[in-house]
Amino acid sequence: MAEVLPLHDHCAVCDDPIEVGERFCSDKCRLEHEKELRKERNKNTLFMVVVLGLFAAIAAGYYFLG
Repeated sequence: MAEVLPLHDHCAVCDDPIEVGERFCSDKCRLEHEKELRKERNKNTLFMVVVLGLFAAIAAGYYFLG
């Protein structure tokens, strides 16, 4: 017969079982998650700066050359 597991969730970083309603199993995992969020936010910001810079360069080219 199958063993019944207690109701639980899993850590968002390491996937260890944790109590229902919790997101992380430890402060280490919480800090790692925050670090990854900062990296993702920085990457998205850099992407937007590059896209806006290219758009501005193309618009300036049309304005001054066309």
